[in-house]
Formats: sequence, C-alpha cells, structure tokens
Amino acid sequence: MAVRRVFIVCSYPDDGEEGSIVVGSWLYDGKHLPLFQSAWNIA
Repeated sequence: MAVRRVFIVCSYPDDGEEGSIVVGSWLYDGKHLPLFQSAWNIA
C-alpha cells in the first residue's frame, strides 16, 4: 500500500540571511519519490 506524506519545513536563520519554506509531497512505496517540491524565500 502506498503512503502519501505531505510536509512543510521552515528555516529561519539567525545570521541575517533569508529563511525558506519547503513544501513537499512524497509517495512512499518502498522508496521515496519526489512528486512535488517547491521553496520560497522569506523577505
């Protein structure tokens, strides 16, 4: 059975650089398959 997982990863560095948000969806069937992944910069 395939298991679909959706995750959101937020990164907020404290050194003055821009952070980023990564949203992805993985379909797991014995291995990870990147179905969707995008990243945005936080101004």
